[in-house]
Amino acid sequence: MRKKGFSLIESLVTLLLVGLVFGAVMTLLTSGLRIFRATNERDEAAQAATVAMDRLLCEFREATAVSEPGATPSLQIAFVKADVGNPLRLLPKTGMPNPNWDTPAFYLQVLYKVDSQGRLLRQIGVQQGGVYTETSQLADHCTGLKATRRGQGVYAVELSVRYQEIVRTNCGTVLCPVLR
Repeated sequence: MRKKGFSLIESLVTLLLVGLVFGAVMTLLTSGLRIFRATNERDEAAQAATVAMDRLLCEFREATAVSEPGATPSLQIAFVKADVGNPLRLLPKTGMPNPNWDTPAFYLQVLYKVDSQGRLLRQIGVQQGGVYTETSQLADHCTGLKATRRGQGVYAVELSVRYQEIVRTNCGTVLCPVLR
């Protein structure tokens, strides 16, 4: 006479099969999540480099002087600004203060450089040859920063970013009317 229900062997086989299926699903989910994180981190590094490049090119347009000091990948830009509290209040591209403004003008020196840890840093100093008073990190995983003069007042700027084995170079061309 047979009782209703499952035998011990049937239950163990079912449990084993459910465990194998669950293990396979978890392996797939874990590898998918790992790929998603790696892609997301790579995209964030690329996005930060793009934003940094946009900022660099924006400041480059206002440049009154440009130099590439040192052996490390760096770029030094000097431009005229007024009123530290209001960074959007730029003086005319001629570099001359607007007589209608009651705030004094000064030269702002900005140094962009890639340090030994691959960080793109932006250092700010006031006046020509001044000490840099503020440093901010704009991007990670950077391998190079280069500006090449292409003509009168025209510069090509390249910022290279390496994440894992992928190298991406952000390029931009900018016209500096004051440097013509």
